[in-house]
Amino acid sequence: MLYKDPACRHGLGLKRLNESAYEMTNGKRYLPFLLTLLVIFLDRTTKIAVVSNMKLHESKPFLGDLVRWTYIHNDGMVFGMDVPQMNLLIGFSIIAAIVVLIILLTGQDEPRGMRWILGAILGGAIGNTYDRIAYGYVIDFVDVDFPNWIMDRFAVFNIADAAVSVGVTVLLLLFIFQKPTPVADAAEPPEMGYRENEAEYYTDLNSSEPVDPETSESEATQA
Repeated sequence: MLYKDPACRHGLGLKRLNESAYEMTNGKRYLPFLLTLLVIFLDRTTKIAVVSNMKLHESKPFLGDLVRWTYIHNDGMVFGMDVPQMNLLIGFSIIAAIVVLIILLTGQDEPRGMRWILGAILGGAIGNTYDRIAYGYVIDFVDVDFPNWIMDRFAVFNIADAAVSVGVTVLLLLFIFQKPTPVADAAEPPEMGYRENEAEYYTDLNSSEPVDPETSESEATQA
């Protein structure tokens, strides 16, 4: 069947354009996992370096007293929050990581940048979950000071903690402040640069070959 109506040709072209765009972006779907691997790598290497070069509870200045390396074992959740059972925390961490992984594999990047943030959160979740399973605790070492009117010192944390906490905070801010994407009126034909004398259209639904509009008009007249 041949379609001579420009709106039909627009619709068919839009469908093929969307399919091509999906195939192009589908390859980029896995790029946020590079950030996941980077967070895991940085988390593991820094923890190994701390364990290899420091004694438990030892503290060394890095930027004076503002930032110190303080080696501790954290039996709690994030930033020292206590939990009743480690097994419960491990199970919760695994479930959370699986949920984030599913969203990364199936979800869209809306708000924009969300999948990269989820990639960082996934890396942090995997990093700390590995510690809990392998050691029964999390290795923390980043010790940051704050002005006394805010708090004495911030809870000691690690790279994985930072990835999860900063990622969740930025994600919430994106949802709060990002404007929704406007939805075009479905009744209006899409503007795809329709040009009567230049464009080729896929007007034959039974064929994947492009059909020239003038040829289609003459074939329809002869029929």
